[in-house]
Amino acid sequence: MKRLCLKSGTFALMSLFLNQSFSHAVTFYGLESIKHYHGNERGSFFVQLGNFSAKLNAYHFQEKMQAKIEHTVKIERRGGNYVVMVGPLSSITEVRKVVLQARSRFVRKQVPRASIFKRGQKGLAATNTKKIILEKEPLEKEPPVEHFALINENWYIGVLGGVQWNDITQKITVNNGSNAQSPYNQDTFLTGVHDQAFAGAAGGYRWELNNSWVPAVALGLRYHRVFARDVGKSILQYSMLEFGNYNYSWQIYSDVALATAKVNFFQYRVFSPYLSGGFGAAFNRARGYSEAALSGVTPRISPAFADNWTTQFAYNLGAGLDLQLGSRFIVSLGYEYQDLGSVSSGSGMGTWAGQSLNLGDYKSNAAMLSVSYLLGDR
Repeated sequence: MKRLCLKSGTFALMSLFLNQSFSHAVTFYGLESIKHYHGNERGSFFVQLGNFSAKLNAYHFQEKMQAKIEHTVKIERRGGNYVVMVGPLSSITEVRKVVLQARSRFVRKQVPRASIFKRGQKGLAATNTKKIILEKEPLEKEPPVEHFALINENWYIGVLGGVQWNDITQKITVNNGSNAQSPYNQDTFLTGVHDQAFAGAAGGYRWELNNSWVPAVALGLRYHRVFARDVGKSILQYSMLEFGNYNYSWQIYSDVALATAKVNFFQYRVFSPYLSGGFGAAFNRARGYSEAALSGVTPRISPAFADNWTTQFAYNLGAGLDLQLGSRFIVSLGYEYQDLGSVSSGSGMGTWAGQSLNLGDYKSNAAMLSVSYLLGDR
């Protein structure tokens, strides 16, 4: 029983010692910071060797350090920067050894000179353990930058949505078939609501570049639906206010398919402004014309304008701000100017045969929110 109690007590003391020793990870920022450490000799230790805004520089530096240090040197993404780290190390002795190796002129592993920027391959192969003496270089010096060098390339998919405010005519005039002088030979159709919601999906290919002015470029395809909205309001017979005898309903909407391009400019941490543009086709539709006489007015024979579907050239121009969440998600908030061509009804009936409701240019200003996901290796 005494032996069992002694073993139990010893185990408890060892557990307490281990918990105190390994409960907290310690990170040394730079090689000089180890001089100021006076804590436990054992634990979980990390050494930050460098912090870079450009991913290409971080990989070059990782390559140089891995040639000297026997432990794995890795790159982590933190706050929009690329941090070169070693760890976890189990003791201060190992930390000091890493510091000595990092400052050494000796290369312990021959580093391949071929480019490390092959898709899906970011590791380094150790092919030779022969010691080679190189000229000593300052640790904090970043290697030369190859401007516009490719850092990453990925397919992407995304969803988008927003609201557009249409810049369409507020008055549509239609010949009423009377023999009156102008403008009394025309009826005026006033339009109402001018905003529409839209939603869609996009996909394409994105390139990340080692350039502070142009950090990323993307090309893709996009489809979105501009949802149907009733733009009808009231009808002024003979274009006279005193003959506003009818209200009418009439819906317009569109399906839009575009080839798109997007260029990011600058980058501050996880934020990057962009410009975008696209061109393609808009399948504009007008449907559901109906009218109702006001109280006390005898209903007339309706023009019964037919539904209509037209294909128009479309383009847009935009600007906004990207927010990168982690290594794969990009949230974008932006403005777009969009031109979807024109939209009109089909021909009317009876007296209005050959006449149509024509809104003219189907242009809009839009606020858009999108979320993109980067596929493949990161």
